[in-house]
Amino acid sequence: MNETARNYLRYVRASLADATRLLSNLSEHAVKAVAISFDMIDQGKFDQHTTRQIFEITKQTAERQQTDPERLWPIRLMVCPRVYARRPEHGVSNMQRLAKVVPVFVYACLSQDGSVSIDEYKRTPVIPREYLEPTQCQVAIGTVDEADTAYATLAEDCHTWTALLRTANELVQKVTDSPLDALLIEQYEQLPTGLVVPQQRDTTTVHIQRLVDLILDDDMLAYPLYEALVAPAADRELKTGAELLEVSHLHLGHAEAQYGLALSQRVSLLHFLSEEPSAASVLVVDGPPGTGKTTLLLSAVATL
Repeated sequence: MNETARNYLRYVRASLADATRLLSNLSEHAVKAVAISFDMIDQGKFDQHTTRQIFEITKQTAERQQTDPERLWPIRLMVCPRVYARRPEHGVSNMQRLAKVVPVFVYACLSQDGSVSIDEYKRTPVIPREYLEPTQCQVAIGTVDEADTAYATLAEDCHTWTALLRTANELVQKVTDSPLDALLIEQYEQLPTGLVVPQQRDTTTVHIQRLVDLILDDDMLAYPLYEALVAPAADRELKTGAELLEVSHLHLGHAEAQYGLALSQRVSLLHFLSEEPSAASVLVVDGPPGTGKTTLLLSAVATL
């Protein structure tokens, strides 16, 4: 793989990593967030009421998606061991600041009996990316470089819930120079409970990250289509009407019989057909939703 293609994959890998470490504003999760005691988090065992409350929230989402509620177990959770609330000044809250801040969170799986275990897909604690400099967020507890160094030097490979919580505390200590329990965040007060937020069963990003890692680690195979897609391209003049007319006889197939291609679709298709069969080039067609990109692609396939 050439260096341009490899660098682009590294960029994709970093972007995916940032995406999985975004928390977003907790107020957006207020409806489905459940307050939970420190003891239940530390013990990895939720009481019956809390377990049922989490199940009911998850079931509401499942019903909208027409999913069998009994297939929801184990329920995937985002667990916030400590939560900080915005502190008012003279009784008035600064509405420009986040209502709640979570310095670290972990992913977990909740069983029907209330027991909590680590999520095998996400076994590393996370400091939200938006709280790390450089950031536009009003709250920063460290830098991206400090967090990356901390992630690389964590002592434990987490296989148990207790180890995961211990590692979360270690991560915060490395980035902020303070244990989680004693962490101070300016203009915020630590709440007496943690939070859990049910998560959708979506591991797509995790699998894409693994695929990108496998490709980056592979020095033997070539990926010609991918390399062609990301290769620097020279500016090329569009074909004239006369040049397109010369290749119009190559348009042999069409996606469907009811509607013909629009002028812009025909022009794009003829540009594609005008390329030499051996040319290692990529034709990019852009347009808003509903403008016929898929129809154009089907017509190109039908012609081939």
